[in-house]
Amino acid sequence: MGLERNEQYYGTPAAYDSVLVKSLPDNSARIAALLGGSVDVINAVPINSIDSIQSSGKYHLSSIPSTLLIFLLPDQGQEKTPKVSGTDGKNPFLDPRVRKALNLAINREQIAETVMGGMAQPASQIIVDGVFGHNPDLQPYPYDPQEAKRLLADAGYPNGFSMTLNAPSDRYVNGAQVAQAVTAMLSQIGLNVTLETFPFSIYFTKASAYEFSLYLAGAAADTGEGLSQMINLAGTRNPDRGWGGANRGRYSSKVTDKALEDAQSTLDDARREELIRAAVVEVYDDHGYVPLYHEFGVWGVRNGVHYDPNANLTNIFYTARPE
Repeated sequence: MGLERNEQYYGTPAAYDSVLVKSLPDNSARIAALLGGSVDVINAVPINSIDSIQSSGKYHLSSIPSTLLIFLLPDQGQEKTPKVSGTDGKNPFLDPRVRKALNLAINREQIAETVMGGMAQPASQIIVDGVFGHNPDLQPYPYDPQEAKRLLADAGYPNGFSMTLNAPSDRYVNGAQVAQAVTAMLSQIGLNVTLETFPFSIYFTKASAYEFSLYLAGAAADTGEGLSQMINLAGTRNPDRGWGGANRGRYSSKVTDKALEDAQSTLDDARREELIRAAVVEVYDDHGYVPLYHEFGVWGVRNGVHYDPNANLTNIFYTARPE
């Protein structure tokens, strides 16, 4: 696909007369095209190719923390959950102490630095720093497996319980490796965890049918601000209303819903941000989600070309210009 510069554009003219856009969905093909010199910029650089790009001397990375949150979501919508045993038929994730234990069991720094190769920002809330609605007053969840064990015992599970963690095998950058790391961390607090993955093509159909008890997924702020992301993830799931589209664990809070409803209807930016931040706090205090990290958007770029990274993981070709 070829794009031509719009000479009638009202702003600063694009730096190049034309841009040729190629579709290269295969990671290896995309990296080979960049290193072979047949393209100048590629997006979605895989973690295992970062070193080869940086060490080449001919290419560099352009990256930024994206709005894409990778998270775990426990089933909070039914009394008996399908992939948990050893709880006398109870859904342990209805207990906020168990959900808090999950949050304390995860070493987010280790996942970001080791599994994601530094290309992720540890998260304790849904909205990334720098996006409208992010709450700067919230502290990161500490990594405290001993306190997690205490909480499980206090909730009635001193010996843990058995469960399945579900994850897509082919959806997110290093997603399968992240799921493996999480499985090991949850096992360290006494949970007997089995990891089960499915291809993206069927994974979310199963999640939408509430077949999972704890699952890994991701969602971004596609509009560039946090209200839509909060409604999508933390609003009570209601397809007819358009709320909770990605909330397949059915987290629900009247406090969260009211804050988001009020934010939708106010034209005052300061008040709207205050309401979104209040909803963020409620989800944080509820431990309704287990935020893991915000994935970096990473582009590989030929030296001599400048290309702006984009927090929404969108290719904005207008930003390309000679260095």
